[in-house]
Amino acid sequence: MRPSHRPTPVAQTLAALPLPAGVRDRTAPSRLRAGWADLVGEALARHTWPGALRGDVLVVGCDGVAWRKAVEALGDVLVARIGEREPSLRVRRVRAETRLVGAAPAPRPPPPPTPAPEQARRLATWLASVQDVPRRERLLRILLRARAAAPDDGG
Repeated sequence: MRPSHRPTPVAQTLAALPLPAGVRDRTAPSRLRAGWADLVGEALARHTWPGALRGDVLVVGCDGVAWRKAVEALGDVLVARIGEREPSLRVRRVRAETRLVGAAPAPRPPPPPTPAPEQARRLATWLASVQDVPRRERLLRILLRARAAAPDDGG
């Protein structure tokens, strides 16, 4: 059998070379993301993703608390698997964080209703003793919302 005389791709040649001490492989995080499902399993991979690498801690994003707890329970196993597949990352700990990707922000509360002139005068009188202007404005908004939510009692 004759040896192949085809050239070896540069990336393959470089990947085979050992890295100097203290140098991280810059492509390892991409490979970790690409192989995440193989590392954690399909079900967990649908709800988690590898995030930032902070020192020797891999931050894993999770869709919810249950998925975060699953990642936390598998922490030592994940560290071992990552160490086998991507030793240049030097991951010693996994930290799971709950992040709702694509979740809509909480709706803003509606603006307070505009009080009738008489009601505005009464509220201004009641709140005149509050010297802190931002606090007085917050109290006014609270009172206006409470008044709008209360049944009309004629006053």
